[in-house]
Amino acid sequence: MDVGGAPQRVKKGSMLPFWLIIGSAAAILVIYVAIFMSRFGGSFVAGAGPMDPLSRRAAPPAMLEPVVPSGDPVQLLATKGDVVVLHFWGTWCAPCREEFPEFAKYATSDKVPRGVDIFAISCEDKPDAIPKYLSRIPKSPIVYVDLEGLSDHLQVTEYPTTILLDKAGRVSWRSMGKADWSSEGVPAVIEKLRDE
Repeated sequence: MDVGGAPQRVKKGSMLPFWLIIGSAAAILVIYVAIFMSRFGGSFVAGAGPMDPLSRRAAPPAMLEPVVPSGDPVQLLATKGDVVVLHFWGTWCAPCREEFPEFAKYATSDKVPRGVDIFAISCEDKPDAIPKYLSRIPKSPIVYVDLEGLSDHLQVTEYPTTILLDKAGRVSWRSMGKADWSSEGVPAVIEKLRDE
């Protein structure tokens, strides 16, 4: 028995299992992206972007109840023929609180063209938090609560989210996260949809 001999080299195993795992992960990622893209239309761009007119899907009918100021519920389908802005936000959401004053400034300005309806939809568990937050904003549009799960139907998963419906009531553009409310941002997209 030779104990003091030279050490033997350890033979390395095959890299095949490693590459199989990497290949499988890449395939799953490609499938996930394909499903995501088909769900939101062929030209959906993560973050913000337009929907191809041929792949636009109709928004579901929904009742929205105004909470500030209070009033009668509004049927979303009654807005067909107008471009509709759906702005989903919440007072509990830090990016929403940062963005809302700029959104409110646009929504209550004379820059909103005719034929455009704007809905600020609060996704609150406690709607009584809304008036307190709005008291710090110089001027606010009517704020609604989502009575029928419109945010779920439109697959809103991040707040704030802004969705634009074309004149036929179809989802045509969306922005997840803080949107640009300057004249070159969302208002420019609204104008383009109005002119379609």
